[in-house]
Amino acid sequence: MKTRLVLSLALWCAATLPLCAATTLFDFESEGEIGLWHDEGRAALGQDKRLERAERFAASGRFSLRFTTPAWRPEEHGGQSRWPAFEGKPPIADWSRYDRLAMEVVNATSAEQRFCLFIGDSVKPVRQGLALNERLGAFSRRQVVIPLGSGFASAKVNARDIRVMHFFTENPPGDLVVHVDRLLLLEPGENLPSLPAGYLRELAVLQAPAVESFRSVLDGAGQQPGAGSGWPAGSGALDFRGPVEIAGRPLPGDGRCRAGRSGGAGHPGGIVPAAGGVGFAPEPARVARGL
Repeated sequence: MKTRLVLSLALWCAATLPLCAATTLFDFESEGEIGLWHDEGRAALGQDKRLERAERFAASGRFSLRFTTPAWRPEEHGGQSRWPAFEGKPPIADWSRYDRLAMEVVNATSAEQRFCLFIGDSVKPVRQGLALNERLGAFSRRQVVIPLGSGFASAKVNARDIRVMHFFTENPPGDLVVHVDRLLLLEPGENLPSLPAGYLRELAVLQAPAVESFRSVLDGAGQQPGAGSGWPAGSGALDFRGPVEIAGRPLPGDGRCRAGRSGGAGHPGGIVPAAGGVGFAPEPARVARGL
């Protein structure tokens, strides 16, 4: 009777807890995972790009994949566009049980960069496969989540026969440095695991200059928190409502943002968007000094 009770309790717990046992496709913890990638079948990637493991922005374990390639210089390429790329065969071919592919991506440069992906089977040309086209803001992090069911159906890709993942960018406006990590396949109902504290600390360091620059803009505008600002008195926050430019580029939306000066209770330092505004921090509440 006691054994039966314990078993019933275990089954109840398993049924009520959220699923989070995602399947790891790549986490780049071994050098062999780097060797799986090539330039459309060529033995070498070419001199214009480099793939390597890096002990930075690792969302899983110690390493991420770092992809670097020089800026596009049309005068050196006859004005022709460039699409630096790398591709490989995933270790799992049957994706039919999964409904999402998720990955962590960090643009470690001061320029907006394109980050694109084709996923294909053994029949269709890869450029006719499921497509991802992201624009990564300067010094930004993106948690990319790709719906697979609708994506494969739309592109008419066989989810049981996934043979190639083709990553690329286009005409990098500046030298590109992008980190990719923790590529996960998720079944329906499975949750993404949380990010490690070290990853969040590195994001805070990466974004600190942009945050400080924005605070300087707000200081120059003489904006201070006041009634209705949404920030408690004494929090060290600034409330700005006008159009803002950072490094000569206007913020999207109406430029309404709030910048927290210090890690006050419930209001850590960071850029927090007001309605219609935009924030530098992808997870503003976590980007704070001393995180």
